[in-house]
Amino acid sequence: MTVDEVDSSSEWSREQDKAFKNALATHPEDDSDRWEKIAADVPGKTIEEIKQHYELLVEDINQIESGCVPLPSYNSSSEGSTSHASDEGAGKKGSGPGHYSGESNHGTKASRSDQERRKGIAWTEDEHSSLEPGTEQSMTGKDLEIEGYTVGGLSIGGHETCVIFPTLKVAFDIGRCPPRAVSQNFLLITHAHMDHIGGLPMYVATRGLYRMKPPTIIVPISVKEDVEKLFEIHRKMDQSELKHNLIGLDIGEEFYLRKDLKVKAFRTYHVIPSQGYILYSEKQKLKPEYVGLSGNEIKNLKSSGVEITYTLTEPEIAFTGDTMSDFIVDENNTDVLRARILVLECTFVNNSITVEHARDYGHTHLSEIISYAESLQNRAILLIHFSARYTVEEIQHAVSALPPSLSGRTFALTEGF
Repeated sequence: MTVDEVDSSSEWSREQDKAFKNALATHPEDDSDRWEKIAADVPGKTIEEIKQHYELLVEDINQIESGCVPLPSYNSSSEGSTSHASDEGAGKKGSGPGHYSGESNHGTKASRSDQERRKGIAWTEDEHSSLEPGTEQSMTGKDLEIEGYTVGGLSIGGHETCVIFPTLKVAFDIGRCPPRAVSQNFLLITHAHMDHIGGLPMYVATRGLYRMKPPTIIVPISVKEDVEKLFEIHRKMDQSELKHNLIGLDIGEEFYLRKDLKVKAFRTYHVIPSQGYILYSEKQKLKPEYVGLSGNEIKNLKSSGVEITYTLTEPEIAFTGDTMSDFIVDENNTDVLRARILVLECTFVNNSITVEHARDYGHTHLSEIISYAESLQNRAILLIHFSARYTVEEIQHAVSALPPSLSGRTFALTEGF
């Protein structure tokens, strides 16, 4: 479907577009009468026209995410590197320091002059609308399906880390705030290096722009006060509310994201204060002694006040953030090593960088992961945070050469390489 296929009688005014955008953010996807509510909020539009307009926006986003619509590459604004980027070593092959390669030239229909026009020019309202989070579909590109979870995002050492579990509405770290992170209701920050926390104000501001509910942000307790000050500064400069729910967690502390999902902070070992997170699922299970009883018998027991269920708590996802391998031998981290999925930093993957160098900068080397393979009881391991010095081929080669104890259950997040 294209814009040309839409009947001329269904043209949209700016006011109707605004109302549509606000209604998308107001009425969640699981509302049984969502389209009726949205139509009621958009004057002069039928339910069918609302659905058709939504389909067009979805198509636009799919085109953008598939690379069919060119996005500008501002090489001149990305030169140089931050103080943290230096711990990743040389820049990616074919790129300058602090800027990973943008050699791929998708969407060649756009002229260079049109891309140059974008430098320093604010996006139009229509362009913002095309990235409306309310139209988010299933994640694409190099997203992975691991143990029943869709996993996506970006993680390039020293540049940007944001790993997303969309079915849980959870993002680990925020990087530079990739667009798809905005629709995640929960954000868990591991530490305050810029490539992990830099996009935090934009994340909150963009959710406010689309009138989404304030997000819940969990940070190490050691940086909570500084994060509060950061938001105060941005409120003063931006003259906006930047509503959010900020939670400081210490090592070992827990917080319920919802009644069946909680998060617990665990100790990691980086060059600045840091922590990882475990997501636990909680399910009510029938006690063994009542298994096999009829429905009426179960009902009678409940009516008489008998507690017939117990809570089964299971570690689902463990996310390390930046850390040395020392977290593996920490006796308090046993649940990390038995979580269904372990998302584990692996900044260096071959002998071009030594283990000693990796440890000097608070990171983990692939050879260390191999040596601890028997300790990692996880069903799946997702390696992230590869140094920008590597190509996709080098990363894939290293993963394919893993020993049998790891090879069948280890994945690599290479989006952005």
